[in-house]
Amino acid sequence: MSRHQNHAFLIFFFACAFCTGFARAEEAPIRDAWFAKDKAKHFLASAIIAGGVSRQLHRRIGRGAEPSLYAGAGVSLSLGLAKEWSDKRKPGGLFSIKDLAADVLGTAAGVFILGQW
Repeated sequence: MSRHQNHAFLIFFFACAFCTGFARAEEAPIRDAWFAKDKAKHFLASAIIAGGVSRQLHRRIGRGAEPSLYAGAGVSLSLGLAKEWSDKRKPGGLFSIKDLAADVLGTAAGVFILGQW
């Protein structure tokens, strides 16, 4: 594994540990399926945000590749977590572990793909 692949794995691992520590371990309702359009949207949005922020920091602002990857992952995961907390506050809302898992996987994919360039 390359250095960037190791970092992508570490980001994914710690993000999963972080997310499961804050979410409640209750069974999600049936309306929150693992494979749904909503999960694909979470995955793609997180990948685009992580990759886009990282690329802009590295190419346009001149930050190093490694700090840019971490910053992109941090922004993407923070936005995903904020979205879930926002959903929880809505009437009948749900803090979805499954949405958060899609966010984490999308972030890891965005960082991994960017690390290949």
